[in-house]
Amino acid sequence: MNRTLSRRRRFLLALAGLAPALAVLLQPGCGGSGDVAVLKTLYPVKGSVLLDNGKPVTTGRVVLVSGDGLMSSTGDISSDGSFSVKSSGGDGVPAGDYKVRIESDSGKTGGKGASRAHLPFAIKYTDEDSSGLKVTVKAEPNTLEPFKLSTKEAPASKPGGGSPKDRD
Repeated sequence: MNRTLSRRRRFLLALAGLAPALAVLLQPGCGGSGDVAVLKTLYPVKGSVLLDNGKPVTTGRVVLVSGDGLMSSTGDISSDGSFSVKSSGGDGVPAGDYKVRIESDSGKTGGKGASRAHLPFAIKYTDEDSSGLKVTVKAEPNTLEPFKLSTKEAPASKPGGGSPKDRD
């Protein structure tokens, strides 16, 4: 009986010693926002990026940004326009809604204030808030509809907006 109690006591002491380490590892937000995604189930996401003339975008990255803006996942665009998204936790992303931006490989064309000179598509796609691209990742393997990007910039809106009829 003493021997069994001794084993049980050793086990409980070892478990008690691990508890603080487990608490730190499982605490949301430790080590950065990307770590939380590691604890969630990831679902494969793949698709393609095409220009409005049907030709594939051949370089760059597709970036999925979570609804809260705290997590982003990327997929490099292949020469045929295809991509597969990866996050900090591995291949795929957690289920949910995402805004999308397309980044160019040129150092002068990423993010807000990007230069149009080297982009094969409209600059609006370089920012997830202006791109108009959104996806919902389901709790299953996901093959997205192709992103079809316009090559033309939208005309600047005129002060007052719309026709005189619209303002009446």
